[in-house]
Amino acid sequence: MSTALASRIQQARIAAGYPTPDAAAIVLAMNPEVYRGHEQGRHKVKPAEVKRYAETFRVTTGWLSSGIGLGPVG
Repeated sequence: MSTALASRIQQARIAAGYPTPDAAAIVLAMNPEVYRGHEQGRHKVKPAEVKRYAETFRVTTGWLSSGIGLGPVG
């Protein structure tokens, strides 16, 4: 998985106000280990997960996927 994608997931989570990966995993109703794997670049992120992260963290899927578009504010 792209380390750039992993970094953007982390940036978006923090900007959205979730202080830890586990806090985000709870809101997303996901296994925390899976979420941490996405944020650390250890697990592949499926397109449906990118969409879910973008909606939860209030960024565009384009930014999350490629860095192009509306990223986190704050």
